[in-house]
Amino acid sequence: MWPVTGAAAAPPAEEKTAPLPDLEDDQELAEVYHLVLWNDDVSPFGLVVRMLVEVLGYTPAKALEKTRSVEINGKGIIFTGTLELCELRHEQFGEVKLTTTIEEA
Repeated sequence: MWPVTGAAAAPPAEEKTAPLPDLEDDQELAEVYHLVLWNDDVSPFGLVVRMLVEVLGYTPAKALEKTRSVEINGKGIIFTGTLELCELRHEQFGEVKLTTTIEEA
């Protein structure tokens, strides 16, 4: 315990700093990709909302807002992550015939 010299005394400052990562070798710094959902005239609106909630964890309100945005704009980024995660999400949306593409961020 440190000595208290008054009501506003604070613990001594520690000068520990984390080492900087080696950017060339750090595998956690993966490339980032976007999963883009495309509007179509076939898929029910409710299916898109449900998939955004169930697969991506959107709140129902956010899923509704994103679905409307995709409907108006023709497409929209629905997920950003590693290539592997985007590929998994792409397959999940494809299983219910929703069209997605993967793009570099």
